[in-house]
Formats: sequence, structure tokens, C-alpha cells
Amino acid sequence: MSAEYVGTDSQRSVYFSNLDTKAVTPDGREALTRTVTALEKDVTGSRSFNVFQNVPFRLTYAIPYPKDFSTIRMLFLNGKRFDNVPVLGSAPAAASAGATLKTELYDIQLSGCAATAGGGYTCAGAVVTPRK
Repeated sequence: MSAEYVGTDSQRSVYFSNLDTKAVTPDGREALTRTVTALEKDVTGSRSFNVFQNVPFRLTYAIPYPKDFSTIRMLFLNGKRFDNVPVLGSAPAAASAGATLKTELYDIQLSGCAATAGGGYTCAGAVVTPRK
């Protein structure tokens, strides 16, 4: 995921944790996040890192998920729940202009999203806004 901090401070310490992120299969098995990478650095565990105003950064979660399912029944990303997320490689999903992810500390606005041939989504951008 590519994100960008657009708050009023020139920089901000943000927190993303693999402990708050997991996937649940349609038959109820949990797949826990193995690693979290931000700004090309391993931030697995309960860690924070600095981001700078209007400077995009990449955030990657590695979640081992069984290949025999075409959807993630429940995806918890930093504590926020998403239902029936298509898995890359399954049937193509409908296009989506974007979405807003609301967490306890941040709102993440995804934009320019389109379905890929593999059934996932590619988004052109993301904006991270801290909640006050």
C-alpha cells in the first residue's frame, strides 16, 4: 500500500502493528501477519516510525493466506475490519473508485482504485490523515 501523510505537522510519528492485523478464512482459520515493512524497514511488532507531510511512503503487510480461498472472509488492518476481500488470483472483481479506511488514530483515503486481472486491486494513491 502506498500512503501519504497530509496532516498539519511537518512530520509525525505513526504506529502500524502486525499484532493488530490478521486475516480470517471462510472456514474460520486465522492467518496472522508475519512482517510489516514501512519505508523499506522492518517495523514488525509494536513500533512507530516517522513520516513527513506530503511525502508518499510504502507500507507492506505479509500475511500467509491459504491459496484455496478466493476471498478473505475478514481482514483486520490495524484493528479495522473489512469483509469478503477478493484474493489476488481469484476471479476479477468490479472496479472501485476508492475507499476510506478509518482506524482509531488515522483515516486512510484510497483513490484511483481499479480491479486487476488477478482479482486484486491497484490504487493510484492514498492519503493518511490523523484523527484529532
